[in-house]
Amino acid sequence: MKFSGMNEKTMNGIKKWRVRRMLPAALCVLLLAGCGGVDREGQTKLRNAGIAALSQQDFEGAQKDFSEAISMAKGRVTDAEIDLTYYLAASYYLQDRYEDAEQCYSNLITYDKDNADAFFLRGSVRLDMDESEKGLSDYRKAVAVSGDDYELYIAIYENLTALGYQKDAEPFLESALTISGDGADNYYYRGRIYMLLGQDDLAKTAFIKAMDKGSDEAGICLAQEYLKDSEDESAKDLISRYTAGEKKDARQSVLAGQLLLDLGEYEEALSVYEEALKDEKTATGAYRADLLKGKIAALEYNGDFAKAKDAASDYVEEFPADAGMVRELAFLNTR
Repeated sequence: MKFSGMNEKTMNGIKKWRVRRMLPAALCVLLLAGCGGVDREGQTKLRNAGIAALSQQDFEGAQKDFSEAISMAKGRVTDAEIDLTYYLAASYYLQDRYEDAEQCYSNLITYDKDNADAFFLRGSVRLDMDESEKGLSDYRKAVAVSGDDYELYIAIYENLTALGYQKDAEPFLESALTISGDGADNYYYRGRIYMLLGQDDLAKTAFIKAMDKGSDEAGICLAQEYLKDSEDESAKDLISRYTAGEKKDARQSVLAGQLLLDLGEYEEALSVYEEALKDEKTATGAYRADLLKGKIAALEYNGDFAKAKDAASDYVEEFPADAGMVRELAFLNTR
């Protein structure tokens, strides 16, 4: 579950990047309070009520439920309270209550001054509030304490670009290219960065090296490069890498489905997602959300908005803190 206060472009990108648990103002206050027993049953009921409210787009009601559930902790901060904080943050974000989100991130930074995630998230919400200098300062602090985190650099670039700060965005990618290493991930991320910078030949070379070293993810990006250059047959050859064989794991199905969507083969992509979701082991693993979202996208591209709406509604019930899909469901409700 993600805890964010940023524009939707970054919210989608951040799913690929780790986000540590956040402590809001309420929890910081609770840390100073006396400890006592916690009514976990009552807390769980409020949590479930809040999740239901989120799925029904009652964001204010959800916020009240999550806030009350957190207040029941009586000074104890466990995974339950932190989990509730993610939901609370989602409800704040969906109400456009950016100042509340900013305060949560500031409290977290007070709690841990080396938390790159908190600096990034606070920077994002500050940019949404048109506080560009503060936002950029937080981004610089985030990369300063993060170490060699390619995803962080890319998330910053994409957010800045989406908000019109192209000149400020590119230096972050250039800095990421100075990260040393010759592993599969190094070449994969360099390829993605070259893609973003419009250096397609360098991107292809990096992706091929990444694939030679075992990176399946690089295949999606390489296929996108081939499609961009109208090299459809080369893209199809890559797809066969993931669709060949009778048994495919969930990750391979996610990759194959994405490649087919990029190629415009929507019905075939839908078949890949649905086949994977029929397999109990595949459908309940770590890639379940990706498979479900792929299926929704394939249904939309096919023009089957009624089924896409039903699938999106089911998804939101299962993953109510995915603000991007909550908004997508709102869009589908208009079709």
